[in-house]
Amino acid sequence: MGCMSPRANWGQVLTFDIDLYCPERCASSRLINKLVEINKAGTSVLLVEQNSRCALDICHRAYVFEIGKIAFSGTRDELVNDERIRKAYLGA
Repeated sequence: MGCMSPRANWGQVLTFDIDLYCPERCASSRLINKLVEINKAGTSVLLVEQNSRCALDICHRAYVFEIGKIAFSGTRDELVNDERIRKAYLGA
């Protein structure tokens, strides 16, 4: 699942693979908090995260890929309230 700020400023974009650089979950949560700070300061963040709940907790907009294609996209609220997303990715 990928997330991006709605105010994308392609002059300042940060991409980062959390699991590659930070495989320990507690360190990952600190890193995610830092990414939220960076985003609030005006830099768009493209986050690729396997943990759907984590990604949806912090994103403005999300894209769900299945077999290399966008299967779903929308705002956090749209996706969290979509029954198909809840069943397939959120364990609801």
